[in-house]
Amino acid sequence: LVLTRQFPLGIWFLRQSRIQPHPPMPKLKTHKATAKRIKRRGSGLLKRKKAYGTHKLGKRSTKRKRELRKNLPVAAANAENVRRSLGMK
Repeated sequence: LVLTRQFPLGIWFLRQSRIQPHPPMPKLKTHKATAKRIKRRGSGLLKRKKAYGTHKLGKRSTKRKRELRKNLPVAAANAENVRRSLGMK
């Protein structure tokens, strides 16, 4: 069906809705910024990097910089929101 002046958008939508009475649910899009920062472990938990470990490291001790290289699991309070933004259930 081609949209022309004879068939404005409202009539076109009504005709399409007769073919499909219930349009399919919209797909959930992955939040790309979250996907770049958080990965899923084999156990199903989510892992993230610690903050403050990228620049201005000259003033931090070697011990502190070594601790900042480690990964942490995502906190349980945030896990549900993070899973939703990643498209997981």
